[in-house]
Amino acid sequence: MNKLNSLLGISANKQQDSIEKIPVDLIVRNPFQPRQIFDNEHLEELASSIRQYGILQPLILKKVSGKEYIIIAGERRFRAAKLAGLNEVPSILKDLNENEMAEIAIIENLQRENLNYFEEAEGFKVLIEQFGMTQEEVAKKVGKSQSMVANKIRILRLSPKVRNEISTEILSERHLRALIRVEKEEDQLLLLEKIYENNLNVKQTEELISNFCKTGSIENKAINSDIKAARPSDYKLFQNTLKKSLKDIEFLGAKTEYMEFTREDHLEVVIKIYK
Repeated sequence: MNKLNSLLGISANKQQDSIEKIPVDLIVRNPFQPRQIFDNEHLEELASSIRQYGILQPLILKKVSGKEYIIIAGERRFRAAKLAGLNEVPSILKDLNENEMAEIAIIENLQRENLNYFEEAEGFKVLIEQFGMTQEEVAKKVGKSQSMVANKIRILRLSPKVRNEISTEILSERHLRALIRVEKEEDQLLLLEKIYENNLNVKQTEELISNFCKTGSIENKAINSDIKAARPSDYKLFQNTLKKSLKDIEFLGAKTEYMEFTREDHLEVVIKIYK
């Protein structure tokens, strides 16, 4: 946090920083914001806290015109404030250039929230390609190793079509680094389907892809014989997916109810969506 405050030029003595109330309708998102997905459940939790206690930490904004402000830091607080019904938010105004805005947006997210690996990789790519940083410089800025930054960027070799088929909640970076070994997009998509269909772990995925690279065949007897044992038995992934979908529905204004019953040989789920 001290490093972020230093980049922002914010004093440790908050009384020295001028805080203004800025209407939410005049605030726009940072074009360099690496986070593309904001968890609705967490936003609702923060909104509830804001309704009760207010915004405890001001947003950092840049004034770009007479009636428009760009978020430098605090987009999650901004979104939650809108959900909480606030008309204006406490803010500190800073005059920063594009390089500084991009750098701070990435560092703030890395320090305060967990970006998924694609969002991290895209953020690093912006710093490297648009602002001329080296991988080593990026690593120092975000407090990571140079090899970690390099591995993140490697997964961007996957085409947008392939990335759209990847669930960051199910597949790890190691799954993707194995998939990068396959050159053709259509082959990657077929292998992805196989990985999902059989719930392959990283080791099984690496074996599947090694076999494919050697033989051109998507089948692997050694993996297929082990698939049944590798399947999850607690349905945790499926439960979380269903619950997240209900949160998305509730975000749109509908009331829902989720009930589950553990039976001898299956899990029974009852979902109600009220008019």
